[in-house]
This record gives sequence, C-alpha cells and structure tokens, in this order.
Amino acid sequence: MVFIIGITILSVICIPYLYYAIKINAKGMEKVPAGYVFPEYSMMWKTAIGFCLTGCLKFFVNQACYPLAYAISKVQDDEEMRVKYAMKACNFFSGFIYFTVSASYGWSVMKDSPYLPWYLGGLVEGAGLHNVKLDTLYFAYDVAILDYSLYTFGFHIYNFFAHIFIDPRVNDFEEMLLHHIAAFCLYFCYIFGNLVPLGAPIAFLHDLADIPGNLCKSLNST
Repeated sequence: MVFIIGITILSVICIPYLYYAIKINAKGMEKVPAGYVFPEYSMMWKTAIGFCLTGCLKFFVNQACYPLAYAISKVQDDEEMRVKYAMKACNFFSGFIYFTVSASYGWSVMKDSPYLPWYLGGLVEGAGLHNVKLDTLYFAYDVAILDYSLYTFGFHIYNFFAHIFIDPRVNDFEEMLLHHIAAFCLYFCYIFGNLVPLGAPIAFLHDLADIPGNLCKSLNST
C-alpha cells in the first residue's frame, strides 16, 4: 500500500515533469544560437560511459575489498549474514569512492561559475542560484558543467538497472525503487530541459552529502 501511494504521488509529479522537459528540448532545438551547445539526446553516449565506469568501479572495488570486508564483517557467527554485511561494506565503499571523485569533478567545473554559492566552494562573489534568470531557453554556462551532469547521470541509471536486475532483493526494495525513479527523472529533466545551471549545483550538493553517508554505512557493516 505504501509503495502504491508513493508511485502514485511520484507519477503525478514526474509525468508532467518529463513531458515538459521533452517539449522544452524540442522547442530549444528549433533555434539554437550559433556556437551554443544545447543538450541533445545523442549526448547520452557520455551517460553510457558513466554507466559503464560505475559498473567497473563496483566490480573492482568488490574484488579488491571483499576479503578484508569479510574478515571484519559486522556478524561473524552467521555465514549468510557475514557475507551480506561484507557485500554491503564493499558496495558502500565503492559509493564513497564514486562520490568523492564525482564531487571533486563537479566542484572543479563549477567553482568559478556564477551559480555555485561560496558556501559550497564557489569562488565568485555573489554566486548562487539567484543568478539563474528563467527568461530564456539558452542559459550561459560552461559546457563542462553539462558534461558533469551527463556523466554522473550514468551512475544513477546504473544503480536503477542494478537494483532491478542484479542486486538481491531486500526489504527496502520498493522504497529504493521510488528513489531510483525519482533520481532518473530529475537528472533527465534538468539536463534535457536545459536547466543545467539549476540542476548541477543541486546534484553536486547531493554528491557532497553522500561522501560521509556512504563511508559511515560502509564502516557500520564492519
């Protein structure tokens, strides 16, 4: 019942959001100014690279860290639970590595932009989301910020895919499914609706929060 309520609320929000993002993208592609890089669906190859790199990171971290994680697993006297906690420790540690790299990447491309506030590491006086003027489809921003958005979108698509087809189903499967659907919609819409100056700093903020979050979860499994 909780899942049905959640997916209903999510659908009411996400379906119009997706619809208008697609419409905005089509409208924006009609009269792109000379030299302006407007987000196109063909740019999703960068997202595919992010998807593949995420899968590789998780695989190699699990291979490298599992023996230690198993040895110091939170539960030692139950083999099934010992393996479960060892895998959780590895998965969250790979998340810690990813978010550290992703947040560093995001900061490097946004630190001098007029959209990243000083308290998030922005170096431009007076920077912040108030500098985004919603009176044009063609915001001025460095294309590197768009690249950051596209590559990191791949991480969330991979997690969505893995949650359904790879990871074992646990008791929070439905709740996490709602999370993955919401993350997919948010990334897709802010990128292809060309709200990159608004979306990228928010994505960066979440990346920052997930660094200590994943590290704590990893250590909590040991």
